[in-house]
Order: sequence, then structure tokens, then C-alpha cells
Amino acid sequence: MQDFLTIEEAAKRLEMHPATLRRYIREGKLKAKKLGKEYRINRHDFDIFSGGNISKGNLSDKLLFPHPGVYSLIIETLLELKDNFQSLDDIFSTILELNIDYIPNFQKAKKEYPTISSPQEFILKLAERDAKRNIELKKEIIEKLFKKEAAVFLPLPPHIYDALYVSIPQGYLFNTEEKVPHHLEKAPFENLPPHFVPEVLTRIGSLPYLITDGQKIGNKLFVRSSVATIISYMLSQNLKKIYFHNIPHIPKKQHFVSVNLDNIAIQIDFI
Repeated sequence: MQDFLTIEEAAKRLEMHPATLRRYIREGKLKAKKLGKEYRINRHDFDIFSGGNISKGNLSDKLLFPHPGVYSLIIETLLELKDNFQSLDDIFSTILELNIDYIPNFQKAKKEYPTISSPQEFILKLAERDAKRNIELKKEIIEKLFKKEAAVFLPLPPHIYDALYVSIPQGYLFNTEEKVPHHLEKAPFENLPPHFVPEVLTRIGSLPYLITDGQKIGNKLFVRSSVATIISYMLSQNLKKIYFHNIPHIPKKQHFVSVNLDNIAIQIDFI
């Protein structure tokens, strides 16, 4: 496996425009080496930046919004390119390339703002909607945690964990990684090995909500094997919604498996 990524390779994995990534490099948010006329990004620095091995003081603390979700990277890219758009159709095409799951948000915004034809003004409205959505979603999750209706599975990036940790009841926080990220070293979690004791399922198996990370591709969730087992069991019980942090790529040397959601009535909210 190559040790360095090009700007284009890194941007594709992050669902971000290369221009945005170059700006992060100029601003010192992402480490990169200049080889000739092009930058190269060390894979370790990329993992830290993207959240694969995220730590405090990097991208998640410096994004546009105080509580960025998966879509904030899309909004960041649209804002970076907003002067290049000639129509709302141009915005739609760009979103289609970045993340197809954001299309419903775009369509809802068009219905909410039918008189806006300026792509620049429309992007600002999208950014406003995203910021409000992230705040509302955070409040919703905290309410579920206080009621002991949700379990949290680490790792999660700082901007999510730091917003939730005081609300997580004892016994409802689980770590699924052998190597604990730096920002989670002092978290009061319970380790969840790939083959865990049934007591965990007895305790949380009937909860209606779950917070975790992974990748969503079509109707499949790619999550760590222990989380996949729990999701499968909870789907047979009372699981109503998964609050899902969509990571840009599967971290190397970690065992992820797929959970097929075809014909399953479950809501996925991206955080």
C-alpha cells in the first residue's frame, strides 16, 4: 500500500473538492509535502485528518460549523466553489458526485426556498439548514441518552463524542477498537471484543437507538464486526433509528462487515 496520497486521491476519499483540500494545506490544517509542483499527503497524516485516527486540534475542531456532521464537508466544498456555479442544476450535479445521500436535503431546500434562483444564495441557505440540523440532532441524541434509550459505540471523532459524553449513562458506552484514539483514552467505556458475552445484548439489545460510525453504501452499512452483531440483534427487537457517522474510508487493519438493510424499516440519521 502506498505511503502517500495525491491531492486528488485524498479529496475523493473525503468527498471534498481538491480546491478545499489545497486550502486546508495552505492554512496548516493538513500536513503535506510538496514534491515538485504537487503536494503529497502522508497516509498517517491523512488518517488523523479524516477521522480514521482522529485527535484534537485538527479538522473537526476547525470546520465551518460548531457541530459539523457528515454533510458539513459537502457544504464546505459548495461554499468553496460557490462563485463557479451558474445554476441550481450545477449544484445538484456537484452534490451527485460528492454524496448521493445528500440529494434529499437539496430537494427539500428547493421546496423551502422556491423563489431563490441564485446558486450563491441557495448555497448559503443550505449551509444555514445544515447548521440548524446539526444542533437539533445533537439535542435529540442527548435526550435519548438521558432517557437511557441509546447506546454509543466508539470510536467517534471529538466533535461528536465531546458533545455527548456528559449525557452518556454508565454502561451505555462501548469501545470497539483495540487501539483507542488519543481523545478517547480517558473515556469511561466498556471494551467490546469481536466475540462478546451475551450479557451485553441482554442489557442493550432492546434499546430503540444506537450511535456508531462506519460507511453507508447503498442499503448496506459497513461497521465493525461486533457492532454488526449488535445491530442485527437489535433489528430483531426494537431498533428504530441509527445515528450514523459516515467515515470517508475504512481504516486499514480493522475488520468491517456489512449489514444489509434491504426491506428493513430503519431510519438512518447522519451525524
